[in-house]
Amino acid sequence: MAIKSARGLESTSQKKYRTVLKNQFLTWTEHHKIFALNQILPVDLTRFRATWKNGESTTHRKHEMLMCFFGFCVRNEYLHKNPMEALSKPKTPELVPTDYFRPEEFDKIVDATYVYDYGGGNDCQSRASRLRALTMLMRWSGLSILDAASLERDRLS
Repeated sequence: MAIKSARGLESTSQKKYRTVLKNQFLTWTEHHKIFALNQILPVDLTRFRATWKNGESTTHRKHEMLMCFFGFCVRNEYLHKNPMEALSKPKTPELVPTDYFRPEEFDKIVDATYVYDYGGGNDCQSRASRLRALTMLMRWSGLSILDAASLERDRLS
C-alpha cells in the first residue's frame, strides 16, 4: 500500500486495494490458517474468489487487483510464480457506451438551471449558476460528473 501511495495512486483507488487485499483477502487467509505467501495455491484463490458476492464489473476488478498484487510479489522475488495465472479470468462485463444528449435535450438541461430553486444552505443564491457552470464544463470537456465536481480551479486555463 505504501508503494501505491508513493506512485501517486488516487486515494479512492488506494481504498479499493485496501478493501480487497487487507479487509477481505488477508482476513480470509487468516481464517483459513494461511500465513505465508508461498502457501497460497490456485485452489485457495479459487475458493476465495467464490466468496465474492459482486457483479461482473467488480469481480473483474478484484481479479485484476489480485493479479497485480501477485505480479508484484513475483517481480520482487517473494514468489516464483503468480498463482493467479492458473485461474481463468471472470466474465468481462459488456460495457455499453454512455449515449450523448441531443441538442434539444441539452438545451432543456441548461434551461432547467435557470429555474432551479433550492431554498436551503448558505450559497443557495448562486447554486443555479454553479450547476449551469458544472453542466457546461461537463459538456465541453467530456469530464464525468465525479471528475468535473472534484476539479480544482488551478487546473483550469
